[in-house]
Amino acid sequence: MAGWALLLLGVLYAAWGWRQVKKNRRHKHFDAYEDGTLYVYEHREGEVVYPQQRHIVTPWVMFVIFALAPNEPMIPLLSILGIGHNAWNVAAFVAVYVAATVITMLVMVLMGYYGLSFFTTRALEKYLPLLGGLALIISGISMVWASS
Repeated sequence: MAGWALLLLGVLYAAWGWRQVKKNRRHKHFDAYEDGTLYVYEHREGEVVYPQQRHIVTPWVMFVIFALAPNEPMIPLLSILGIGHNAWNVAAFVAVYVAATVITMLVMVLMGYYGLSFFTTRALEKYLPLLGGLALIISGISMVWASS
């Protein structure tokens, strides 16, 4: 059932992504410079973006995004088994879990950043929702196929 749900979600998301590409809606881009500054701006394809329309993204913003990661709610769920045991063990578990999560995210971001810096991806940016939907479709198909 989960495979079919993922497949349906992928089809809907890919259709939505294709619709966004065809409508030429406003979308965001990030510009990274060699000195480490990162800017974000919105535009439609073919529009000129002036420097005053860009907004700087500080490292602290990225840190907050990673610190408040979507998997942090897993801590209470994983540590519920330790409530009847030593509180120090639960605290140690939570600390190790958070450290492993942050280190993993940093490694993945750095690998992605330095790995993708060899390729020019600007032409693909408006197709990212469509490509995400196709990835969900492939995952859903593999789940449905593996369960049969």
